[in-house]
Amino acid sequence: MVLAAHDQRIHLHTYLSGRFFGGVSGASTDVLIPLIAVLSLDADTTQVGILAAVTLVTSLIFRYPAGSWADGRQKQIPLQVRTYIVTALLGVTIPILWITDLLTLPVLLIWVAVYTLIQTLSSALGHGVINDLTTQDERVTAVGKLQSLTASSAVVGQAGGPGLTALFAPPFALLMTSLTSCVAAIQISRVQVFEVGSESRPVDEGEKAPANVASIISSLVKDLDVWLMWAVSCVSAFIVPVTLIFFIDGLDIQPALIGILIATGAVGGIAGGLLTGRAYERLGHAMTSALGCILTSIAAVPLLFVTPGTFWAYLSIVWFELGTALGGTLLVGATFGALQMRTKRTEISRTISTASIGLEIFGLAGIALGAAVASAFPATSIFGAFSCAALSLAVIGFISAIMRRRHQ
Repeated sequence: MVLAAHDQRIHLHTYLSGRFFGGVSGASTDVLIPLIAVLSLDADTTQVGILAAVTLVTSLIFRYPAGSWADGRQKQIPLQVRTYIVTALLGVTIPILWITDLLTLPVLLIWVAVYTLIQTLSSALGHGVINDLTTQDERVTAVGKLQSLTASSAVVGQAGGPGLTALFAPPFALLMTSLTSCVAAIQISRVQVFEVGSESRPVDEGEKAPANVASIISSLVKDLDVWLMWAVSCVSAFIVPVTLIFFIDGLDIQPALIGILIATGAVGGIAGGLLTGRAYERLGHAMTSALGCILTSIAAVPLLFVTPGTFWAYLSIVWFELGTALGGTLLVGATFGALQMRTKRTEISRTISTASIGLEIFGLAGIALGAAVASAFPATSIFGAFSCAALSLAVIGFISAIMRRRHQ
């Protein structure tokens, strides 16, 4: 079906609204599953950790195969609708299993693996849909809006999920996530896109030519901006092992307020998503990435100099969460948006999936490195190293941007 540009924008907004409801469902489920394990199944910390590991491992293993499967599907909207329907049905099974005394930790582990697989498939299908609903010049802005909505849905889901347990037993709270998944399915089912190969939709030369994983990885590792994104992921994860301890013990922050302070980072993520398209248009990809790095680097600086327990300590944490979320969203949004712009439709899901796998691998490496040095160095030194590393990456990004502008 050939749709006018105005109609395509309407369908894009409908699609994004559907993704918002899907994000709320996913964020709520991610919070509720550990609560179900602890409150309903008496799981200990090790077992909760195993649940988290199953989620991570399943996502990493199936991310690229899911992208490869999605790239081979021309009509992706109906398939994504089905993933949300399956997600809704999965949410219904947990209270049924609990009522019938069939819900155990091994069963919950299997459920989490299946649920994560469905979520991975749904995410992979979304990359091609974004390309179908936008022209090449609109894709960075669309990716930014999607990231902004993702941050918003995470806030709603993470706050609403635990809140539901005040009204229902944790297994029954999942019924509300099923409801939001159904809303997502209904919204996305209303979306119409260009048919692949339509004359009104630009088709890249050789679009039907298959690409293997080696060629996709090769194209990514030759991209400095992708390396910059991966490096920032590693640097940002480096401080994860010491962040909460530093906030509580080093800055004398009340533990009850930590969650509220950290949640302010969502505002930075929302703002970053909305600003990504404008920054990309005015500054270009390389300069937007460099700007994201500089915001990330200066976010931690006030933490090194504030007096513990004061108003400024609280304010510095708010700035840290806002700055890192804003900078990271600008960097990731610009990079993923650029990949969406230049990648052939038949490769887009695999390309984004591979780049995302790189983000997670570098993030895990950063956490491992941070945990290894946490006992040997004070938290202020680790945060100082984080700022210096992020600033160094910003310098690399700015130099790269300037050199590319001179060669244009």
